[in-house]
Amino acid sequence: MSVNHDVPGIAVFGKGQASYTLPCGYVDENGKVHNEIIMREMTGVEEDVMDDDNLSVTDRITKILSLCCVKLGDIDDAEIIKKAVGDTLERGLPLSAADRVAMLLFLRRTSVGDVYKFERKCPYCGHLNRNRTLNLERDVVISQVTSPGKRRVKVTLPSGKIAMLKVLSASGEKQISTLKPTQKDVRTLAILARLVELDGQKMTPFHIDLIKSLSIADRNYIREVYNFIEGAVDTDVEVDCSSCNTTFEFPLDLGQVFFSNRAKKVTAADLEWL
Repeated sequence: MSVNHDVPGIAVFGKGQASYTLPCGYVDENGKVHNEIIMREMTGVEEDVMDDDNLSVTDRITKILSLCCVKLGDIDDAEIIKKAVGDTLERGLPLSAADRVAMLLFLRRTSVGDVYKFERKCPYCGHLNRNRTLNLERDVVISQVTSPGKRRVKVTLPSGKIAMLKVLSASGEKQISTLKPTQKDVRTLAILARLVELDGQKMTPFHIDLIKSLSIADRNYIREVYNFIEGAVDTDVEVDCSSCNTTFEFPLDLGQVFFSNRAKKVTAADLEWL
């Protein structure tokens, strides 16, 4: 039985399918942008893929999204959709990293609904804030790109350095994962994966210390640039602590817990004992 067949704010196509708009989209070999998608709800097949340790995290996400994407713009060919999601196209431009995050969000909304329940410990006073909710349709902001057919830009950073950046896709995500990032490196690697050149010097995975040495002003500007060119999904959740009244943020985890968290709990009234 489907958990949620009536998702507010979107068009619903029968049982367990809904349409959404991607922030960037797939651009075919003729330059046509395909950013309207139809997602079906997850099944046990996709849930089991989440636990498949034979696949990298990037490949798991690609497989799940490809299986659950019924249509990508005018495209209903499953193989083309898989290549667009997984960045293995022979021609055309793939989905951006922001598209993939948006698809995970859309998949969760279609499969489980908009209400996400969570609890979070305050980093300032240690109080555990319970029974908090996030409305995924209303509270998560998705920014659209203005030029989905263009995937590289050159900009002058606040320091005067000249940077060339590219739109991140699945292949770049995989590159980051091979570097086995720790939490303290993840922001730096997110920049490195998108930075093609810095003052004419081509960037490689060995330039991580160079990226760490950039000023905060430069790094913040780079993030603004890549959010602008590839679209952005704001997954930072803001919490007002009920104990010390301090506001803090944490990033929304789009892993397995995100999909298993249900708005409705089972009660005795739901059961028919035999």
